[in-house]
Amino acid sequence: MTVENELSPTKVKEELLKVFPAKVARKRSKAIVVNEPGASRQIQANTRTVPGIISMRG
Repeated sequence: MTVENELSPTKVKEELLKVFPAKVARKRSKAIVVNEPGASRQIQANTRTVPGIISMRG
């Protein structure tokens, strides 16, 4: 007997975002993309830096 554990990608995304505060989760939700079968993949690039966070440039 096998147990099928089908995880919905949107449910997994919601579970991941629960860890973060609301403001951070809102920004991170744009970067976490659920890939739909047959659709072109779209990933948002992180081009901006957040003040107070050390970036590669210092």
